[in-house]
Amino acid sequence: MLAYNLLIVLAFLVGELLLGAAVCLPVVHAVNTWQLPLFLLANVLTGAVNGSTDTLAASRATAWAVMAGYLAVLGAAVMGVHAVADRRATRRRKAS
Repeated sequence: MLAYNLLIVLAFLVGELLLGAAVCLPVVHAVNTWQLPLFLLANVLTGAVNGSTDTLAASRATAWAVMAGYLAVLGAAVMGVHAVADRRATRRRKAS
């Protein structure tokens, strides 16, 4: 859950710092569009990490590495799904 929340907060922070409050980063738009599937994926990944790793005994470096990987997987997944959905919508508009 922490990684999911960090992804959203980080996306908003980077967007506001780099582009100003009026511009929406693609990752922010993707997360906003696909919140439920992203949340479900985050829960599945949390279960996979907790089931495969003794998280209470992990070192700080391991914990940060797992968190970074977790964020990378969530970010890549939501951007991938969003890109595919955008391509399909573009094709439908061109066909009609």
